[in-house]
Amino acid sequence: MLRRIARAMRSELLDWLRALLIAIPGEAGCKIRNLLYGFRAQPGCRVLRDVIIYFPEKLVLGRDVGISSHTQLNAAGGIEIGDDTLIGPGCAIWSVNHRFGNPGAPVRLQGYNAQRITIGRDCWLGAHVTVLPGVQIGASSIVAAGAVVTRSCEPGSILAGVPARQVGSRPGTTPGGLEGS
Repeated sequence: MLRRIARAMRSELLDWLRALLIAIPGEAGCKIRNLLYGFRAQPGCRVLRDVIIYFPEKLVLGRDVGISSHTQLNAAGGIEIGDDTLIGPGCAIWSVNHRFGNPGAPVRLQGYNAQRITIGRDCWLGAHVTVLPGVQIGASSIVAAGAVVTRSCEPGSILAGVPARQVGSRPGTTPGGLEGS
């Protein structure tokens, strides 16, 4: 009983600490969030104000990753973001989905399916992009603002739309796999 209370209090304190970390502005705020939020980040990462991270212990950021304000990441299934990648404002990167197979039970009681998300190095996700569970975005890819990425893509892909479809390729990238991600 005491362990359960202690665990609940620890969880509550972490929630309060993370709420405070979200609001710290500037370069100091980025450095403090990188140190204390609970995710693993290589040098040069910038997680701006008002970014919400669920399960930060399952989030891995490469070198010089930038995550803009109002982005939400649910890393319950694991999220890895490669070096030099930019995440625009208001993105949702969600590595879990609700189960819904039992029509006799409310969706909220059926649990979750978790699937890892990998975003390769040197990618750019525009504003308000949504990335769904299990997606691998190949290195050097670009995702247009507002796109919903429901399936994996090759390196150098340019994606747009709902659901996202490949509309082009970046020059000089190698198709045929997710190498470099």
